[in-house]
Amino acid sequence: MDFSQVVSTTVYLDDLADTKDFDKVYGEYLGPNMPARTTVEQISPGDRKADSEGHYPDFEQVSLIAVQKRSTH
Repeated sequence: MDFSQVVSTTVYLDDLADTKDFDKVYGEYLGPNMPARTTVEQISPGDRKADSEGHYPDFEQVSLIAVQKRSTH
């Protein structure tokens, strides 16, 4: 399977203000015909520490749902 078979994604961002930057990378993998997408801002756990820019590294996630086409033979 490959990214062209993705039909839906859920994107979890630490800060929705990062959406524009995220979209640039997202589009490289899933464009030009984007699948359905839900984007949510997640609540950071209290024990995690932000970096110098206020981000929580390695915690932004993407969940993908893909459909494999059936062969017709």
